[in-house]
Amino acid sequence: MSDTGTPTVGLADLRQALAAGRYDRVEELWLAACEHLDGEAGPYLEVARALAAAGERERAVALLLTLAPPLREAGRTSDALEALREALRVAPRDKTLREEMRTALRAHYQGREGLEIFLERAGLPGDRVPTAQAVEAFERYMTFQAGDYAFHASGWGVGRVRGVDATLDQVRIDFEGRRGHLMTVEGAVTSLQRLPLGHLWVRQREDREALLALATESPVEVVRLTLQSLARPMALRELRAEIAGPVVEAKAWSAFWGKAREAIKHDRFIEMKGPPTNPTLSLRTRPVEFEEGARARMAAARMRSLEDELSHVEGLLKEGATALVLEAALQIEAGRDRPAVRLLTAKLLGAAAGDDAAVGAADALLRAAPDPGRVIGELPGEAIQVRALTRLRALAGESWRDVLGAAFLQVAPGAPMAALAEALEGDGAPETLRGALEKVLALGAADPDRYLWVLRAVFAGRYSRAVDGTGRPSRPPLNRFDLLVRFLQQLDGLAREEGEGADRKAVGRMRTAFGAGDFAWMRQVLDGANLDDARRLFQLSLYNKGITEKGVEGVRLLIFHSHPEAISSEASSRGEAEEEVILVSRRGLAARQAEFDHVMHVDIPENQADIGRAAGFGDLSENAEYTAALERQRFLTTRANEMRQSLERARVLEAEGLDFSRAGPGTEVSCLNLGTGAREVYHILGPWDVDQGHGVISYQAPLARGLRGRLPGEETDVELPGGTVRLRVEGVRRSDRL
Repeated sequence: MSDTGTPTVGLADLRQALAAGRYDRVEELWLAACEHLDGEAGPYLEVARALAAAGERERAVALLLTLAPPLREAGRTSDALEALREALRVAPRDKTLREEMRTALRAHYQGREGLEIFLERAGLPGDRVPTAQAVEAFERYMTFQAGDYAFHASGWGVGRVRGVDATLDQVRIDFEGRRGHLMTVEGAVTSLQRLPLGHLWVRQREDREALLALATESPVEVVRLTLQSLARPMALRELRAEIAGPVVEAKAWSAFWGKAREAIKHDRFIEMKGPPTNPTLSLRTRPVEFEEGARARMAAARMRSLEDELSHVEGLLKEGATALVLEAALQIEAGRDRPAVRLLTAKLLGAAAGDDAAVGAADALLRAAPDPGRVIGELPGEAIQVRALTRLRALAGESWRDVLGAAFLQVAPGAPMAALAEALEGDGAPETLRGALEKVLALGAADPDRYLWVLRAVFAGRYSRAVDGTGRPSRPPLNRFDLLVRFLQQLDGLAREEGEGADRKAVGRMRTAFGAGDFAWMRQVLDGANLDDARRLFQLSLYNKGITEKGVEGVRLLIFHSHPEAISSEASSRGEAEEEVILVSRRGLAARQAEFDHVMHVDIPENQADIGRAAGFGDLSENAEYTAALERQRFLTTRANEMRQSLERARVLEAEGLDFSRAGPGTEVSCLNLGTGAREVYHILGPWDVDQGHGVISYQAPLARGLRGRLPGEETDVELPGGTVRLRVEGVRRSDRL
């Protein structure tokens, strides 16, 4: 391996050839580099991913297959496996990968108990199980081996694996108070958490004396170990509950924490926030160097006005203590209504365009902020925001795409978002802009101003390289039809919740945006829509509580001009539906209404959240979760509309208008089956009341139709799916289930 830890042969040239689209040259350099693999394999996997993203999927797989054998022969079995996993992600159905993957797994797990048995059980020999699924199953089987430590969350605590018997499908584990416990391999993988040897709980069990000594000698090390082991921020009370007793004696806790707290103030890895009585402790993502002198001056400064405090922060900038500027500003913010970071940035940026000192100070503040996009997003006025974004673009260096993409979700809709979109689209980062657009679309009505801004841009045809995937055939364009459907669903959902505290202003803005330009969005989608799409849009508009009657009429005219048959067929079906009234009891109507409400207020919002989460996973062109969520959306939309139409046709069975002297809706009918001699009782109610276990049938059922109008003592032949039966009506009365 080179001193830099990266491959020394061909990597720079590889990236240059890749950027230029010279894929044959990429292949030539790759094969040469495989002869001198003295560095990390990760950069090669990045090149392969870029090749696949550029449409060179077969070439990417072939090159990864050439990379795996030399890695394996060099003893780098983990890198070899990762190369094959990458190939499998690119081409999951490539059968040549199966044998290569099996060879790599054997090399990596060589000597492990049950290796061949688990390969067989996972289905890697043969092809009855897809390769990716088989590999995942195999590696689950190999999770534990003798000597590993595991944690059982149901109360058995920490245990040590004594052995794995693949033949018997057993893992034997020694838990405290439950030695020699047997579990199936799958059961162990599912219910146990594998613990590294250095985990706090393992050390409490196997190396407690050394841990107790560490708590005395270096309390901050114990705090760091606890945070690393539990892998989450912890309030002081949680920390105490975790280590007081097992690691630190209860009576010694105050002394332990006092010593640890002082050390944490100077620790590069631990961050402490919140009230002194119960601060929250967490591990930093990267170590921080503290400038003790500057911090001491900050702590000693007790300013009496906001102006004095801002002057103090500017003084830190002049002293060059830029790493402390944000911390100082946040300390000021804690006691003020207006955040000092935003005030100071606005002040510096607004001073004068040609004031180098002011611009330089603002640059330092933006550079020090961990989230500059949010700071810019809360500056007063579009002009200052655009000016700040220009400075941020210059400051971000090679990471400018990610920085501006994140800022897109934080600045104000309008000129700032347009400036960002144009910078990303024009400077060769349409993929970053695409990702930012998708995140805003996933938020939907939860952030209506940004959502509507992005929809206007998409429907107006702006930012085509990002929206339409120009230059990247593997990435499909944003589907304007699906976007309009999702918009209409959200508008309907918000309008139905207006009486339950929903944002009325959001409903108004969305309603106005939909009708703007004589329903321009609808017109743009209808230009490329088929008949089924037109019918669906008309149905979504017709029953949409967020669209006025005038709006529905406007939509009707648009659809009539582009797809007149959609209107005529809809009108015909509605006419037939209106003639077919659905009779139902009050209880059945209430149940159906509750089911509809659950779809509208639980299922659909949950689905919208699923779409948002899936969109956050990245590239939507190969995002199975996103595709599934959209399919679920279509199903729920259809279901909700069908239920809404049926509820509009429902009529309650009122006792005053019913005849209980003869069989019919609302009656209980006692019958004798003249063929079998069996006596049966039926309650004839609506289709939403049906309960066969209790004899409740729909008046639309063949049996009810055969009995309808019959008086006690009358006999009748009833045509049923299983044949004809002859029944005698023995009694009719009002159903007690009405």
